[in-house]
Amino acid sequence: MPAFLEGWIRKGGCGCSFLVSRFSLLVESRNIVWIKVLNMQMKSAIASFALVGFLVSNTVAAKDITADDVLLTTGDVTITVGDMRHYVKERIDHGLPAERFTEPGVVPRLMENLMTIRVLANMAKEQGVSVDEQMQWALDVERDRQLYNRYVHDTVAEQMAKTNWDALAKEEYLANKASYQRPAQVSVSHILVAVSKERNDEQALARINEVQALLKDGESFEKLVQQYSDDNGSLEQQGSLGYFAPERMVKPFSDAAFAMEEVGDLSDPVKTRYGYHIIRLDGERPAGTLPFEEVKERIIAKLQKGMDSDLRTQLTLEARSPKEFELNEENLKALELEYVDPDLL
Repeated sequence: MPAFLEGWIRKGGCGCSFLVSRFSLLVESRNIVWIKVLNMQMKSAIASFALVGFLVSNTVAAKDITADDVLLTTGDVTITVGDMRHYVKERIDHGLPAERFTEPGVVPRLMENLMTIRVLANMAKEQGVSVDEQMQWALDVERDRQLYNRYVHDTVAEQMAKTNWDALAKEEYLANKASYQRPAQVSVSHILVAVSKERNDEQALARINEVQALLKDGESFEKLVQQYSDDNGSLEQQGSLGYFAPERMVKPFSDAAFAMEEVGDLSDPVKTRYGYHIIRLDGERPAGTLPFEEVKERIIAKLQKGMDSDLRTQLTLEARSPKEFELNEENLKALELEYVDPDLL
């Protein structure tokens, strides 16, 4: 297969790897020339890609649409609103977070994938690729897999809907309060004089000492932040870094911040790998248990994830361990010997 087509197919993804292998086999086994067919399909496909690019880059007002409304046509391929609604649901069922589809451009790119699959499927039909025994078996297994996935999904969803998550979360919270502790925190603002190529350590120290002298003379901390601080990330907050636990900051900075006792206290110059700081204590929070309402949603999310996993495992184990079954060990052994070196058994 020409490399440029293979790259185009693999870019589309979502099942195209199967078609890549089928086309490779077709070309190798029949030794046919199919460039003309490809060119005709590519002209139509290129126009579709251009349309996808237009959709991604332009925002249009939403309108009422029905499942039969057409989104895209290319050659014999038509993609409808219903096709895409099914495709989006199928992607979500396979684990793609539903939130992804709130991002601009995701749905058009998914439509591009579906177009790629259908264009190549039509090319396969034109080249005489038929459903042989192996492919039919694979289609039958895929149908069984879809049924299995739907059964598991519906069973899990039914059980989840019956669960009182607020009560279960409260029970988890009371039983494991040690897991919901908040360490002591402080809120500080700072002025940073950075050591850089333009300013060596000695110059930075002299500049921070200048800031300290101005503060002692009564200059506004916020004013000096704007005049002296090199921390661009906190300038708009007047140097404020908000609340943090000890491990969130580099040790010299954290040690100085937690050593201050009264709100409004100012530190002496503190050296870190970033330069020199003067720190002001803005607030304190003692260590303690986080309120239930503050952690409830986090607990529920954890419990739901655990129940989902446990139920899926339980259903799988039940299916793998039927109460009654008949096993022809002789035939199984004969089949295994088709693949395994007898000396290894």
